[in-house]
Amino acid sequence: TETAAQVATLKPEDFLAGYAGVGRPLPHVTLHLTPQTAEPIRLSTPALAVGYWPGTVIAPDPPFQWMTGDVGQVDEAGYLSVLGRRDDTILSGGENVMPQEVEAAILATGRATDVCVVGLPDSEWGQRVAALWVPRADDKIPSLEQWQALLGDRLSRYKHPKIWRAVPQIPRNSRGKLNRTAIAQWCQTGQGFQAGQ
Repeated sequence: TETAAQVATLKPEDFLAGYAGVGRPLPHVTLHLTPQTAEPIRLSTPALAVGYWPGTVIAPDPPFQWMTGDVGQVDEAGYLSVLGRRDDTILSGGENVMPQEVEAAILATGRATDVCVVGLPDSEWGQRVAALWVPRADDKIPSLEQWQALLGDRLSRYKHPKIWRAVPQIPRNSRGKLNRTAIAQWCQTGQGFQAGQ
């Protein structure tokens, strides 16, 4: 919205060639990211909005760099991948874990029909990665060791969930969004929502 709706595009031929992510930045957009490094997405563009009503300025000083609410990574060829929301980042043992990346890896195993990954407080690690997932109807629930084997090299080991909960349904709002705060609270206390409703 703040950048007139779009800053990068993945061309159809790039998609068919196997490129993932959101593509290369459009000609009028400059990304301020270190290649191969996951970091908050900063960009500049003449299409950047001046501010928010009733008067909050978005980028007050030249060169009008704006930090989005997302974490991203650009590869050496200039393709941008959006890894997730900055607010959702899990800090476990000093490492940043993006829940959306873990969720995509779990779904890619074919063993879950829906998944939500959250960080739960932990005295040793700061947070532990936890996954709530909906099993396929015809499948038996994998053990922790089986999940680790299924995820294998899809994820760095520190990103593997340490806590797994199979649930009949993961609640989403009318736009299909997850309320990670409520889900994390339920994981800890059993309160906040009822899985399966």
